[in-house]
Amino acid sequence: MPKKEAAVKTIQMGSKVEEKVPCSECKKEVGAQERHVFKGKSNTDIYYCDSCVEKINEALANETKNPNIIKAVLVGAMAGFIGTIGWYLFVILTQYQIGYIGIALGWLIGTAYVKGAGEKRGHQLQLLAAITTLISLLGADLFIFTHFSAEYFNSEFGIQVSSLDIILSFLVDNTEGMRSLFLQDFLSSVASPIGLLIWGISIFTAYSIPKPRVLSTK
Repeated sequence: MPKKEAAVKTIQMGSKVEEKVPCSECKKEVGAQERHVFKGKSNTDIYYCDSCVEKINEALANETKNPNIIKAVLVGAMAGFIGTIGWYLFVILTQYQIGYIGIALGWLIGTAYVKGAGEKRGHQLQLLAAITTLISLLGADLFIFTHFSAEYFNSEFGIQVSSLDIILSFLVDNTEGMRSLFLQDFLSSVASPIGLLIWGISIFTAYSIPKPRVLSTK
């Protein structure tokens, strides 16, 4: 009686092994073995072929090479000055501190460093953007504090002083420890929980914008 041979059925694991999808960059059809899967902004899968992944990684790496630091600092400082004036005017006109304004300030300065550096990114630009944002916030809060201090002196004591008068008095006069009292009051006004939260959001946003970019896999 002839020996029966068992039928062998080849089973492929995974239903998408033979499926081909278009590369999101060059539109070439790529199979499972030669495609790279990444998550898009809407949490959908994005596919790239080997060649496009290599080109994208090279382009992202070039973003960190030879940034124009001098121009970046100049453009970033200009953005910081605009942010200081904008924050100051918003607070004295509305008498509110809103976190979204802090995010906008950080975004403005961080983006200014990227643009000023020649569309470059990197850790050095991140640090500079964060420092500029800190200085911008400090300057804005100083002007805000002196503005409301001047209003207080005008209303309570009938003394006509301006914000500039208060700043100059702090710089040149230390009668009866007024400089220490000024610093104490200023730091107390800045160190409120809401104030510190807004500062943190602003600085983190500015720091994040020039962060080197990499392809993020699933």
